[in-house]
Amino acid sequence: MSLFSQVLPVITPFSFGEDEFNLDDSTSAMCSVTKGDLPLKIWWTFKSDDQNEFPYNLTTGDGIMITRPSSKISMIAIEALKPRHRGTFTCFVSNIAGLTNHSTYLSINVLPSINPFIFGEDEFNLDDSVSATCTVTKGDLPLKIWWTFKPDNENEYERNLTTGDGIMITRPNAKNSFLSIESVKSRHRGTYSCFASNFATNLADKLVNQTAYLSINVLPQIMPFSFGDEELNLDDAVSAVCTVTKGDLPLKLFWSFKSKNSDKLENLTSGDGIVITRSGQRSISLNIDAIKSHMVGTYQCVASNLGGSMNQSAYLSINVLPVITPFSFGEDEFNLDDSTSTICSITKGDLPLKIWWTFKSDNDNEFAYNLTTGDGIMITRPSSKISMIAIEALKPRHRGTYSCFASNSANVVVNQTAYLSINGSISKFKIFNGNLYKKNFAIFTKIYYLFY
Repeated sequence: MSLFSQVLPVITPFSFGEDEFNLDDSTSAMCSVTKGDLPLKIWWTFKSDDQNEFPYNLTTGDGIMITRPSSKISMIAIEALKPRHRGTFTCFVSNIAGLTNHSTYLSINVLPSINPFIFGEDEFNLDDSVSATCTVTKGDLPLKIWWTFKPDNENEYERNLTTGDGIMITRPNAKNSFLSIESVKSRHRGTYSCFASNFATNLADKLVNQTAYLSINVLPQIMPFSFGDEELNLDDAVSAVCTVTKGDLPLKLFWSFKSKNSDKLENLTSGDGIVITRSGQRSISLNIDAIKSHMVGTYQCVASNLGGSMNQSAYLSINVLPVITPFSFGEDEFNLDDSTSTICSITKGDLPLKIWWTFKSDNDNEFAYNLTTGDGIMITRPSSKISMIAIEALKPRHRGTYSCFASNSANVVVNQTAYLSINGSISKFKIFNGNLYKKNFAIFTKIYYLFY
């Protein structure tokens, strides 16, 4: 039998205090061994509130400091409490006689944590149904959960929500709140916030929330329209229909017009060859029985409601016929070997233009034929809208009718005509050095060119 008995360690009971702590509070506890043979081994373990975690040995770190001021004392201190520090702290002491321990629970008021939520990735249409769930994943009970709503209207303030006005709010359990809208309207568009509070938020004077935006297609949406893929010609008939596919009723629909030569939009009404018809609450049509040149331009359909205004535009393009400025070779008759020219100028008409000349002599037995450079005639094209004809020395065969023709994609040929009159063999008189000379036309012309 041993003369010396072995004494188990005895730990003085300890705790972190009777009250719950708040986040960022500081606390400490001391594990003091009042009895037991030396040497002593002292260590700490921690078991969090998470049921999926096991106890583990603690060392200084993660906001915790463990010190050993003497052989029989171990001290644990936490300078700023966090939610992860909540749980059971155990002090173990062992010596040659055996092992003992003592535990205490550290209670912390944990702020609520709300899981982010959305109403969906896409915009909703009117009368769709939507819902969202506000779930508090962390935080001490009891919890207060509520919703607020801020409309898009800048003149309205954020307000608390309750069941009503097409909105239903339910609380299926202590940590969830469910918001649903069976049939969304324009007034439901805006920002929804879920708030959660508990004892910790009250002490910290801090609210916790998550926010989601509910987007609704309230503005009118107009289906794109056009007057067709191909250009139109004068006097063709054309129409367009403006259809609003989405948007709150009632809708205001109207047409406006901006001509190609103006920057001003003007509202259209039926008249001047245009008929506007409202077919239903979401459609308005525009009809033109016979297109005229002044109708070329941009036609805009405007749709508006309480949500705002939208528009779609289409350009009405027509093939404009060429317009030729009247021309002539002059008022007086020409003499043989005189020179003359004239210009065929296109003042209006879509490019590209085809321009050509024809000639019909005074001989009734001859037909009009196309002209090209040659036989004393030169035809030039100085620009896309001008053709010039020049004759350096007039001959009797040049006398007749000259016509300029022009055409473009409108598939209509236009022309202007001028008659070239030439004195073929009429006698002329010329006074030269005080004498009167009677010469035939050719000699007179020669004298004229020599002395004038």
